[in-house]
Amino acid sequence: MKGTKIVTIGGIHGKIVELKDDTVMIEIEGGNRLKLEKTAISKEFAAEEMEQKK
Repeated sequence: MKGTKIVTIGGIHGKIVELKDDTVMIEIEGGNRLKLEKTAISKEFAAEEMEQKK
């Protein structure tokens, strides 16, 4: 889902900005964007988890 914060299998943290069939575009620190395969997503952070980490 667009806006979801994720971690990739390589440990990269980012936010989903675009979804396609097999790929996602994520935005990382500094505003840079990476195009990844959906299978590279290791974990999605629920809003509740993000609030607990603050």
